[in-house]
Amino acid sequence: MTSEKPKMKQIVIGWVISLILVALIVGIWFYGYYSKKSTDNLPTLSMTCERSNEELEDLLKGYRRVQLITVWDDPVIEEEDHDQWISEHGEILDIYYDADQKVISVSPRKSE
Repeated sequence: MTSEKPKMKQIVIGWVISLILVALIVGIWFYGYYSKKSTDNLPTLSMTCERSNEELEDLLKGYRRVQLITVWDDPVIEEEDHDQWISEHGEILDIYYDADQKVISVSPRKSE
């Protein structure tokens, strides 16, 4: 009977360690998925126009030009360091890029 207690203790410790590892792995996956700038996390063009300028800056900085084009299609105006999109509601979104083609600045405005 005394030999069963150490076995049971080992089984419980094994389960606790397994659960902690699973929780840690799931937590790391969630952090990686939601903190990475991927096309899965990029909102639609119409959803971006509903946000303030500060929110847009925080949201879009770091995305690559090709990611925006993949999700939003081709821009209306495309220059070397600047693209312009127009949403279906008529809002104009000017986006500026650095040398690595990453978003550095966003300028939303209403169409005239």
